[in-house]
Amino acid sequence: MKYLINILKNQSVKYKQLYESVEKQKNLLIVETTAEFAHHTHKIEILMNDIRILERNKQNWLNDNACKIEDLVSANSEIASLYDEVLLLANKVKRINECNRLLLKNKMEFITFNINVLTQTTGNSSYQSGGDLPAGNYKKIKMFDQSI
Repeated sequence: MKYLINILKNQSVKYKQLYESVEKQKNLLIVETTAEFAHHTHKIEILMNDIRILERNKQNWLNDNACKIEDLVSANSEIASLYDEVLLLANKVKRINECNRLLLKNKMEFITFNINVLTQTTGNSSYQSGGDLPAGNYKKIKMFDQSI
């Protein structure tokens, strides 16, 4: 039982660290700090791997002891408290990750828009969401030392 409690405590610590990192990553996406963003992405990857290992250890312990986490949660208040904390943190991380996904999507759309504007050379063609130009309505230009 102490082994499971220790795993849950470690999961809680890792999820807190993960929550802080994804929150920082969200802020970096907003202010566009690329180097720091890459650092936090790497940190998040390490934390996710640690959480995955802890979860695997927890599942192995539960299987070895023929237990279900729900039964232990209802029988032990410390396990219940830790389990609830881990679930709460995991849900917070999930919400921030969804926000980060949307921020990244908007940045990618902005980059695509800028590339389309830079490569569009005729005055009467309009931007289309797919980035396509009407047939025959463009000419090749030199950009970044390549014909496009």
